[in-house]
Amino acid sequence: MTAADRIRGFALAAGVSAMSLALAGVTVAEDAIGDIRIIAGPSPGRFTEHGTTTVSQPGLPDTTASAHRQTSVSDSYRIALQSLSAFDMQSAHSGAVYGYEGAFGRSSWSSANVGMRVQTYSIDAIAGYAWLIGERFDVEFTPMLGGGLADWRRTPSGGRQAKVSALYLEGALRLGAWWTAKTGFQVGGDLRAFAGESRPVFTDVDPVTGSTTTLKDSVWQVGGAVVVGFGWRY
Repeated sequence: MTAADRIRGFALAAGVSAMSLALAGVTVAEDAIGDIRIIAGPSPGRFTEHGTTTVSQPGLPDTTASAHRQTSVSDSYRIALQSLSAFDMQSAHSGAVYGYEGAFGRSSWSSANVGMRVQTYSIDAIAGYAWLIGERFDVEFTPMLGGGLADWRRTPSGGRQAKVSALYLEGALRLGAWWTAKTGFQVGGDLRAFAGESRPVFTDVDPVTGSTTTLKDSVWQVGGAVVVGFGWRY
């Protein structure tokens, strides 16, 4: 990953975070409420790879091959800190919500004799609507959009391990249901339709022949997910 790519990744994450914090800052009025939550759960377990491999050998023309693979993954999870803000819904029983979610995700799988592992670091902006049911229960519907960085590790069977970083983008539609006690303690969870993409580039140089193998990969993670958590309303 080039320095420019890394700068763009951090700029994207910082921009989304700043926008979310600015939105959250709207709720400084006395009738504002806010939720801080820790949530976790399995990530969507289906990955789709579109890869183009180019082999460059001294004195010979380059050769290029493409591959398309779909992989089901069982080792995939996400842990996040979520902050949502809203004006007091006690009288209106509904209202806009907005905030952000900072998350860490990890997935690993093996496909075509190649082991893959990715760790993602992302910040998403959240904006949507919530409905109060009774005094303690609320339902939330919010799109999420953001991104950050993905750290990749690729280990071919019998080959050398490659580690790279790449930009990472993600988005989701979430339907949340949360219960809040009189003390402010919360428990609940979300159903999510999720999609994330990263485009790592792996390069390997053979120390004997001097040939260079470059894999340009586009990896999508798509599917549904369930997360649960707890938090505090202030």
